[in-house]
Amino acid sequence: MRTLLLMVRKDLIRKARAPLGLLVVLAFPLMFSGIISLAFGGGEVPRVHLLVENLDDNFFGNALISAMTSDQMAEYFDVEIVGVEGLSRIEEGDGSALLRIPDNFTENLIDGDPTALELIRNPAQGIMPEIAEQISGVLVEVLDGGSRVLREPMETLAPYLR
Repeated sequence: MRTLLLMVRKDLIRKARAPLGLLVVLAFPLMFSGIISLAFGGGEVPRVHLLVENLDDNFFGNALISAMTSDQMAEYFDVEIVGVEGLSRIEEGDGSALLRIPDNFTENLIDGDPTALELIRNPAQGIMPEIAEQISGVLVEVLDGGSRVLREPMETLAPYLR
C-alpha cells in the first residue's frame, strides 16, 4: 500500500510541475461543447427531415411507421409519410433522405425471406442524410437480429400477422 501511495505522490508532483497537459485534457469537453454550440448556432439542434414511403401497408410496415412517428423519434427526426412522390421530392431537395419500406416487407419478415429497406440520401445536404443512414443501419440490424431470434414464435404467429 505504501508503494502505491508513493507512486501516486510522485505522479501528482510531476503533474504539478507541468500542468498544461492535464489542463488541456480537462478542458477538452468544454472546448468540444463550445465548438458544437458555435456550429449549431447555440440554439436547438436541427432535426433530420426523413420522408418515409410505405409500400407494404401490413403489420410490420405499419409498426415501423408507428415507431418512426413516435414522440421519442420526434425529438431528432421530422418524419413525413409520403407516397410515390417521395423520390421526386428528394430530387428537388426537399427532405434529408427517403426511406422506402418495400412491398411484401411483412410477409418476407414472417417467412424469413430476404428483404431490404431502401434509403435514398439527398445529395444536396451534408450531415443530415448521414445521420439518417446511420439510424437506418441500426434499424436494419435490430430487424435482422429480431427476425433470427424470434424465428420460431414468428412461425407460430404467422397466420395472425398476415
